[in-house]
Amino acid sequence: MAINLKMKNFVFFSLIDSESDIYATKIIYSIWGTQLTIKTHQNDIFLETKLMGKHNMQNLLQCYTFSYYSKIPLPYIQFCIEEIDNIPNRLEVIVLLLENRYGTEF
Repeated sequence: MAINLKMKNFVFFSLIDSESDIYATKIIYSIWGTQLTIKTHQNDIFLETKLMGKHNMQNLLQCYTFSYYSKIPLPYIQFCIEEIDNIPNRLEVIVLLLENRYGTEF
């Protein structure tokens, strides 16, 4: 679906539109991170990331699109995306251990 508009190339990416040049499918959100498959005309790549939330997936897809069209090798893109960590205190999982008055954990 890349179009040429006045000699400028455009590439479309989407989390929902399968007509785009690059789009995400099988997105699974959890409190531990996100799993998704990114599809292009030539490749499908499965990713697991610690990032959570739709806005982070849009940013991730934008980074993937830029990297893909910059001819960066797919294994390197996959490695880098999976190594991205959350910013502390932003959508971060916090485990709390609570004690009752007898000092036992529950």
